[in-house]
Amino acid sequence: VTYSSEAVVELLANLSPDACQHANTKARLPLHLLCARQWDQDSLSLSLIRTILHHNVRAAGKQERQGRLPLHLACEQGYPRLDVVELLVESFPAGLWCAETQCGRTPLATYKLMNSSG
Repeated sequence: VTYSSEAVVELLANLSPDACQHANTKARLPLHLLCARQWDQDSLSLSLIRTILHHNVRAAGKQERQGRLPLHLACEQGYPRLDVVELLVESFPAGLWCAETQCGRTPLATYKLMNSSG
């Protein structure tokens, strides 16, 4: 998920929907990995995130080892994709304020911190 093309990730997700529910050793699901890779704006479409959410709707509310939701990872980007952030908030609204990282930051606090200079 981290380095594959969108077409490959979508194909794998559709061929094996259960794969969207398996986490790596850092407790990151495919949705976490997609949200962390938003730095490459051209390689990530909203439809791919919708596909992953379709196969694992609960993924938006799952925290990885450091306590980050996919929404945290999306907000950590210097120039976050607002369409992705909006979809994640729609999928798990409580994540904006109730999920804190090990550092005690909510996704909203992370977004403010990362985007405070502009």
